[in-house]
Amino acid sequence: ELLYHALYLVFCLLGVCTHPFFFSVLLLDIVYREETLLNVMRSVTRNGRSILLTAVLALVLVYMFSIVGYMFFRDHFLVTVDTLDDDPLFDINKCSDDPASKYYGDAGACSKPSRFVSVGGELRERSCDSLIMCIVTTLNQGLRNGG
Repeated sequence: ELLYHALYLVFCLLGVCTHPFFFSVLLLDIVYREETLLNVMRSVTRNGRSILLTAVLALVLVYMFSIVGYMFFRDHFLVTVDTLDDDPLFDINKCSDDPASKYYGDAGACSKPSRFVSVGGELRERSCDSLIMCIVTTLNQGLRNGG
């Protein structure tokens, strides 16, 4: 109990003297004082290995879905992009289909990267050009949209 209070005082002083971030550690006192939260912490730490293995299984499944998405649905992973009005990089109307147009006229206007696609007048970014981007997109969109 003495060690607990000494550490509590140390974190209080660190919060006052160095950075307020250390005050967040003091919130763990709620877990120490509340029996229900203490039981939850015990059950999580007791079953930590099985929880960790479940997370590894989830990552393996996301990896497998990402490989399928990368191989077969690469062109369907499109994310809407917000454009700036004064940014010539995203001005899709100024670019010509003529391959020689990059050598004359406004060269900066046609420097649009190939990862951007216009769909129905809306600019979208290809978010699955590499396997790592497919993994990140699958994790991001999967967690946001409920799996």
